[in-house]
Parts: sequence; structure tokens; C-alpha cells
Amino acid sequence: MVVTVDLLNRTSNFFTTNSGEIEVKEDFLEYITKLERLGAGEIYLQCKEMDGLMMGMCFEQLKKVISATNCPVIISSGASQQSDFEQAFDLGASGVAVGALFQFTEITPATIRESLRLRGVPVRNV
Repeated sequence: MVVTVDLLNRTSNFFTTNSGEIEVKEDFLEYITKLERLGAGEIYLQCKEMDGLMMGMCFEQLKKVISATNCPVIISSGASQQSDFEQAFDLGASGVAVGALFQFTEITPATIRESLRLRGVPVRNV
């Protein structure tokens, strides 16, 4: 079971529900550990503030989540360049979800996949 956690922004310890409509004033790390206890098998971490902006990802929050849970973590929202993928995997992410970067730049999934493969990151063949 993959569970999505929508962070409010890059610095907040709070998250949102209902497609970003409701701010939850509960610490997101406590919430993530509760999700793990309830059976979450993977965490999909996205940041409402950065989604679609291609201005960088929530790496500080990613580090906190990875240290707080044993679940694999997929990071999403804000990828702006190839080095964002490398940094995410260097920090321990199990995956990176991307949309705008591939739609609005010349960067392709194939180029990212090859650069990660060359760095020793296991990637799926398509």
C-alpha cells in the first residue's frame, strides 16, 4: 500500500489533506510513523508549495522522512534538473516522481534513467 503525504511547504512540519484543501496541524513525521504502524508499505512524499514549479525538491523533509521510517520513500514535486534525481537517490529515496520537468524541458526519462544507471542507481528498463 502506497500512502501519499502532501507537505504544506518545504519548511513546515505540517501536511494537508483533501487535495491540499485542509491543513493538518499534526507533525508529519509522527503521522508517517503512524501510517507505517497501520500498514503503509511505501510513502509518496510530495510538497504542495513546489508541485509543478520546477524549483527544486523538498530534500530536507525527505531526509527527515527517511530517518523516521523503514518504508521506502518516493519523492515528488519540484524536480528542476538532472541533479535533483541524483540528490534524491543519494539521500535514500526509493523513487522520484516527475511530471512538469518532462513536459516543459528537453530532459527526457531516458536521459535521466541513463545518468542514474551510470551512477549505479538501479533503474527499471522499459
